[in-house]
Amino acid sequence: MPRYKQDNEDRLTISTPTDEDPTLVVCPQCGGMAKVFPFGEQPQIGYSMRVVCTKCSYAKTKTDTSQTYYWSEEDPTDSYFEYPLYLKMRCCSSSLWVFNRRHLEFLEQFVSAGLRERRQGEHGWSNSALASRLPKWLQSAKNRKPVMACLAKLRELGCYSV
Repeated sequence: MPRYKQDNEDRLTISTPTDEDPTLVVCPQCGGMAKVFPFGEQPQIGYSMRVVCTKCSYAKTKTDTSQTYYWSEEDPTDSYFEYPLYLKMRCCSSSLWVFNRRHLEFLEQFVSAGLRERRQGEHGWSNSALASRLPKWLQSAKNRKPVMACLAKLRELGCYSV
């Protein structure tokens, strides 16, 4: 059975979209899949964010890249435009959702692991790692099979090849 070793991944780094790994959201115009990614560089504030639908002509750019986090367990949104996440489904009577490919791969590694190791940081034990913030139902070994099945469906929905 695979082993998971805690890394320094946290919810801020995993949810930040990149050109190679955009956050997938629901298009407010057609309900299809839209992608949120960095767009252009601004000397004083860094990157703007852009959302573009993969089905219709919807596109929007946001130059104020302050992040707002609505990570409620049932209805999460992206951190920039506050659009609902595209990769979301019911699993074990809860809402299972992912931001992007990195988040999906992290959850697959964590959930499939039979042994999960934590490491003590330089200042002692910390609760800031992403793994320590996961809901108990997602961490439970009894839910491993149904969660992995749901993650496989989300992988297909996001068009992420194995």
